[in-house]
Amino acid sequence: MSSEDVSENPITYTVTINSVVMYPLFNGLTNVIKSVNCFYTAVQGTLTSSLPFLAELPPPASDEFTPYEQLTNQEVITWVEANSNLSFFQQILNQRLNELKTPTVVVVPQFI
Repeated sequence: MSSEDVSENPITYTVTINSVVMYPLFNGLTNVIKSVNCFYTAVQGTLTSSLPFLAELPPPASDEFTPYEQLTNQEVITWVEANSNLSFFQQILNQRLNELKTPTVVVVPQFI
């Protein structure tokens, strides 16, 4: 298998957080995350494709609320994964990876 042949390599998907949108005050709670700006990335061998997306989160129950300062990156990613249609994004990313493997369109520099 050459370094460019990725057909047998598994695809790894990763959610990364770019930023969060918060309510400063929501139902008596402070700094409540409303939504998360993310990237969903697929890597297969040497090929990579990413999609930006916005994950809207449901309001927390006051008895389950974790103060923003105590949240970990992984906790927020878990919420994002639970509230996003990642299988749909995977389909798009898989199509993009396939396009990278066998392009149907090629862009060339302007011919002079």
